Order: sequence, then structure tokens, then C-alpha cells
Amino acid sequence: MYRINTSRPLAKVISILLLSVAVIGCAKVGRATRVITGEKRAGGDNPQTTDTGTPPISASDLGKQNSQDTTSLWVFGVQSAPDKAAAIGAAGTRGIIDLRTFKPKQYTAVLNKYAQLDMGICLTFRWKAATKDGQKARGADRVDVPPTPDESASKINDLMGFFNTPTAKKLTGKFYVQIYNEISGGPGRFGEKEEDPMFEFAIKLAKRIRKDAPHIKIVSPALTAIEIVEKEDLSGMGRLAKLRKARLLRTIKFGAEYGDAVDIHLHEGSGADADKALKVVRRTLDKYPGGKDTEIVSLEWSCARFENRTDTKAVLQTLNDVWDALNENGVTVAAYGAYWPGKNQKEVYQWKSLVDVNGKPQEPFHSFFTGLSAQEKARAQNNN
Repeated sequence: MYRINTSRPLAKVISILLLSVAVIGCAKVGRATRVITGEKRAGGDNPQTTDTGTPPISASDLGKQNSQDTTSLWVFGVQSAPDKAAAIGAAGTRGIIDLRTFKPKQYTAVLNKYAQLDMGICLTFRWKAATKDGQKARGADRVDVPPTPDESASKINDLMGFFNTPTAKKLTGKFYVQIYNEISGGPGRFGEKEEDPMFEFAIKLAKRIRKDAPHIKIVSPALTAIEIVEKEDLSGMGRLAKLRKARLLRTIKFGAEYGDAVDIHLHEGSGADADKALKVVRRTLDKYPGGKDTEIVSLEWSCARFENRTDTKAVLQTLNDVWDALNENGVTVAAYGAYWPGKNQKEVYQWKSLVDVNGKPQEPFHSFFTGLSAQEKARAQNNN
């Protein structure tokens, strides 16, 4: 795993690290790639076997087999400029798209860049609340509202055309679609009355993707503050806690039944916290039909909640620890979040961005990411 020697000054650490990348990569022993177990079908479990007739490797077993080689390093927040992501060594990007303003045909040129760069992409779809005139969605709005029947039918048809372009098919295995963001409390949340119609659209879209664009990988809405799903006694926590738990469980069930992956956002203060959250996701996911063959991804991760920000050594150690937790728990894609300091976000989510508002590298995060990506590329080349 990628370990920064936190006892040395950062500049020396990075230079020594990059010189030793090849040695570190060669020292690693590659593990078997996850077996693709076939197309998951909506509606329940679907036992599979490999072409040789042997049982497939389930996603829950992934973390038990030399799991440091399972995680692909992506970045969140620069999806319209994949060249910027490529420049720092990211294997892919994840970005949030408002379906009310998204014009798929105009995004084909962006997909062409991903195909040329051989990078992965995840588009996270939202239905942002429209302004009063109904003509424009508010980019900073944190609340989503369900589509009308006409919006739903029209957008699904548009998306199917987009997903089946030659360029999109070139990205088979690297093109992820996430249906909704942080629906249990973050940007992308919606009210109790909106929950059923929002999931209705999600299920319709997932079924159409399975039927008409099976090369697209489906990701569940993002999970946050997941530990509550294992709390039996919610007395004294209020009605909202019960609603939150129920929505988180519904999200995981959706991922197991209709998705290829479940997403957990990990803006943590320690590797131990990340490890705990990931284990909760896996235990819960495995209880549902199809869950053991469902990947875990983390489409936002960082050390955002680490408190002693002036201690560079400790910050780097925490980044190392969170990355280790992602690897050890078999996470297949991990998008560092974020590339830019997000607008209209709490300060806790801005201080750990890779660049500042002017696009200048922000340390120690930028050097950590580029060093980590260099090591991962060396490891991949060695395994190949």
C-alpha cells in the first residue's frame, strides 16, 4: 500500500517516493481480478458461475484476498475536463449532473476524451429543484424533487440513446451511472413524500439500462453516516433517525437488487472510522439477495474530518490510513473528493481539495494524490 514516511519533510518525502515507485510496485503481488458474474437482473438474486463452471468470486470475498490491489484511484469534481484528471494520474472521474438541464448529445464530445485517455467516468444524476419560473435549476440547491411522468419518460429515452453511442460502448466496464447523490441528508436529499416517486424513477432507469445498455455499470445513491443501520434501539433519537435508517436500508437493497455497486462517501477523521463504515456496508449488503455480488465503491473520500490540520505529518498519516481501509475492504473504485474546493460547501469540505480556487496545487493533498497515482500505475504495470 502507499505509505508516506511522515517523519520527513514533505518535499523530501515526495521526491524519495517517486524515485522508489518502481521498487514498491515490483514488490507487490497482484491478486486475481474480480470475476464478472454476468448480468444482474432486477427482481432478486441471480446465482452465477464462471465460464469454467466454478463458483464466482463474490464482492464480499474480495477484501479477503490480497485486497491492496483492488482499488482504482479516481477523482471527484472535474468530470468535464478529463485532461486535468489525467494530468494528476487519476484513472477516472466522478461528477454530478442535473437531469433537468443535462443534454446528453452535448456530452458526447466529453466522452470521446475519456475514450482517448482510456479513463473511467461516473455520472451521478440528480433531479434538482427548479426555480420559480421553471426554466432553470439552481446549481446550489441541495434538495431534489421527483420528475413529472413526461420528464421521466423523455429523459430515460434520451439517456438510452446517449448510453448506446459508439463512444459510450468504447467505455464498457469504465462507464458508471449513479442514480442520485446523498439522499439521506446531503446534497441531493428529498422529503419523505418524495421518496417513493424518486425510487420509482431510479428503478425504471436501472431496468432500462439492464435491458438496453448492459455495458453501463449502475451505482446506488450515495450512503452517508451509515452506522445507524446497525442500531437496534433508536429510542430517544427522534422520528427522523428512524426515517434515515429506513432510507439507508432501502438504498442498500436497491444496490443489491438493481445495481453493480453501492457507494459510500467517506470524509473521515481516521482510517479506523473508514474501516468501521465499510464493514457496516458489507455486512448489510450481504444480507440482501444479490448483495454478495455487488461491489462497494467510494465516490468521495478524504480526511475532511481530521481536526489537527496544521500537523502535516498527521494529515498524511490519516490519508494513508483511509486509503488502506479502502483497499483492505475491497473497494473497487475510490474517487478522492474533491479536485476543486466546492462552492457553497461547508469549510470542512474545502480545506482538503487538490487545488485552490485558482487551480494552484494545494498541499499536502496534491502531492499525496500524484504520488499515490504514480505508485498505482507502477503496480498495475507490474501486474500486467
